[in-house]
Amino acid sequence: MRALCLALAATALLASPAAAQLTAAPTPAVKANKKPKPAGADLSGVLAISNLSQRGALDAQMKPLAGGFPYTEWAAAQRKAADPALDPSAACIPSMPRNMGFPYPIQIVQSPGLVVVLMEAERLFRIIYTDDRPQPDDGDTPWLGDSVGHWEGDTLVVDTRHINSKAWLDGAGTPISDDMVITERFRKIDGGKRLEIAMKLDDPKVFKQPVYQRLVFNYKPDWQLKEYLCNEGNRDDVTKQKPGAEGSLKLQSAPAAGK
Repeated sequence: MRALCLALAATALLASPAAAQLTAAPTPAVKANKKPKPAGADLSGVLAISNLSQRGALDAQMKPLAGGFPYTEWAAAQRKAADPALDPSAACIPSMPRNMGFPYPIQIVQSPGLVVVLMEAERLFRIIYTDDRPQPDDGDTPWLGDSVGHWEGDTLVVDTRHINSKAWLDGAGTPISDDMVITERFRKIDGGKRLEIAMKLDDPKVFKQPVYQRLVFNYKPDWQLKEYLCNEGNRDDVTKQKPGAEGSLKLQSAPAAGK
C-alpha cells in the first residue's frame, strides 16, 4: 500500500502545472546565452557618481543645447501639470536613466555575455545581455526597461527599450512614452580611474530631437554597497498631518477615506 501511495503521488506531481513548467522548452533568450561572447573590457568595480557629470540637455557633441530641453507640446504640458508630491520615486518606483544618476554607489559585475549593474539605491539591478540576443518582444514593460548590449572595442554600447511609461524621466515630472529608446556608451576614462556613460535619449513624443547626457563615475576600490531599503512603499501619511507640519504630500493628494 505504501508503494502504491508513493507511485500515485509521483504521478500527480508529474501531471501538475509546476512539473509541466520544468519540462518546457527554453526560450530564445536562454538559447542565445549558450555561447556567450567575451567581454571587451573589464568595467567591474564599485563606483560613485562624480560632479563631472552633465545632466542637462546636450547635443551629439556633448555641448549644451541652446534653449535647454526641446520638449514637445505634449511633454511640456505633462511636465507643467506634474505634481511633485506624486513623484513615483517617492513610492520607491525606479526609472531609467534617473536611477543611474542617483548619489549612491553602483557596482558593475560582468562575465562573458553578461553585464550586471547593482544599485545601492533601492537595491536594484540591471541585467545587460551581451550575447547577441535580440530585444525581447513579450509585451513586458519593466521599470528599468530591457537592456541588450554589444562591445565596440573597449566600449560597451547598450540599447534600452520598453521602459514603463508610468515612471518619470526626472524629478521635474518629464514624462516617458512607450517609444523611449536610451542608448548608452560605457567606457573607462582618465587612465581607468573613472567610468563615463554617454547617453542618447530618443523619444519623439517627449523631445523634438534626441537629447544627450553624460554621467561620470569614480572607481572606489575600497568601497562596498550597503543596505538601502525602500520596499515598504514609504510615503508621508498626510491624513495624520497637522497644518504647517513638514511633509512632501499635499492633503488633496491623499486618497479619500476608506478607498
